[in-house]
Amino acid sequence: MEYENQGLMQQSMGGSENYKVILFDLGGVLLKLRDPISTFGLQIDEGAFLRTWIMSPSVRAFESGQIDGNEFAQRMITEMNLPMGWQELLNRFNDWPDGFYPKAIELVGCIPSRYKCAILSNTNALHWQQADVPGNFGSRFDRCFLSYESGLLKPDQASYYK
Repeated sequence: MEYENQGLMQQSMGGSENYKVILFDLGGVLLKLRDPISTFGLQIDEGAFLRTWIMSPSVRAFESGQIDGNEFAQRMITEMNLPMGWQELLNRFNDWPDGFYPKAIELVGCIPSRYKCAILSNTNALHWQQADVPGNFGSRFDRCFLSYESGLLKPDQASYYK
């Protein structure tokens, strides 16, 4: 298996001498997320959900570290007119991550040490702690640029320049 992954890495990084950092996202890239429509009991399609999610004032406040999980859940109930209490929403939100994708840890682990690895992710303290990236990936990530720590969210241009 290690040989296969090294071959994949070599193929996908042709001309790799120009690369200095390999940048990953967390949610949806390394960390699998459950279907948001069924997780949150929504009556919209996934595309509409994603557009609403990234522009939501409550999501932006939470994922930029301005509010805690309880306030986030309370605001989201009102903002999205959800038919549940804030504690149920918070429970569903905590269940949204579904573990790392198969072989994600192995893939990151086979990146040659001459490359720095980093994470740039819109995430919150709850999901970051739950995912335990340091525990799962060891010290392979040289830097983690997390929205809840920096206060900066993708796709805002400022998140790419700090």
